[in-house]
Amino acid sequence: MSNVLATWICIDDPEKATYFPSSKGNSADVSVQSIYWRCVAVFMYTARKFNPTLRLVFFSNVTEFPTINNVDYKILFKKLNVEFYTTPFEYQTPKGYYGTWSNQFYEFSILKFISDHPAFSNEDAFVLLDSDCLITKNLDNLFSSVVTNECITYSIDWYGSTYKINGNSRSDMKSIFEKLQGFEMDVIPVYHAGEFLGATIASIKKLMSVFYPTWEKLLDFHRNNMPRLHEEAHVLSYLYYKCGYKGGQANDYIKRMWTDFSAYRNVKPGDENYMIWHLPTEKRFGFEKMFYFLKKIDFDVHIYSEQQLIKYMKKVFQVPKISYDKYVYFLLKKTVKKLVK
Repeated sequence: MSNVLATWICIDDPEKATYFPSSKGNSADVSVQSIYWRCVAVFMYTARKFNPTLRLVFFSNVTEFPTINNVDYKILFKKLNVEFYTTPFEYQTPKGYYGTWSNQFYEFSILKFISDHPAFSNEDAFVLLDSDCLITKNLDNLFSSVVTNECITYSIDWYGSTYKINGNSRSDMKSIFEKLQGFEMDVIPVYHAGEFLGATIASIKKLMSVFYPTWEKLLDFHRNNMPRLHEEAHVLSYLYYKCGYKGGQANDYIKRMWTDFSAYRNVKPGDENYMIWHLPTEKRFGFEKMFYFLKKIDFDVHIYSEQQLIKYMKKVFQVPKISYDKYVYFLLKKTVKKLVK
């Protein structure tokens, strides 16, 4: 039995690429891919800094380690003791299925891979995160929760039943769930976010046994121009529902933090205490700045103390407070947006 923390990157071909809103570009663009590679480096560094013995795993559909901004990832992963696994993208949505985030379905290729690979056993506790996350604490309590509950989720509870989440509201999800299972539901389903997945390998196998027929039905819905689940979080929400996992336990450990108040900011005092900071709007900003900061120290986890690193991350990512300079910048940005509109 082992605890496994993982993240991933899926490299798209130009003909299969989609637009990534938070990266402001096409997923086949090398410059956009570099944004995610830098996030991976920062993610793995923070994971190793606060969890010296944790098993760290990386998945991709590429077979070779890249070099990004003169950082050789083969050397970096060896330094941070990160396992690298290549698995093909088997569940890519067809053209026209939905306009953005199509390669998020790569997560299901990962789940299939670990269900079948001998390096992962039924008793292992497995946590898969998006790469634009920071680890700020030891994760032992998180993995204990995974083992106790067998499957835990990050439930986003601030969306109303009619609010469109990547094209589907929770009411839409209810209707699609009913079509998938062939009978009506008494309640509107919960939306479980896709940036976090935590389960034992045995539970992942249970989820995937539901996924395989669900995937075929979703493709059939697309062929017949019927409403369908657009993104991996919609699908995961359905799998959790079908398997009887109520979820929400991970809300104690992770928060999706929007940091730019010119658009939307939900960070408040106390958020710095979460052990996982998910920072979608910082891919092109905070993560890039921290990448170059860590590059200067050759990604050595021993140079700065945990307290020094946390202090630096709070400043760079504006958690929980915004600096005066950033406040002025966001205020000007907000004003310009209003003038443009």
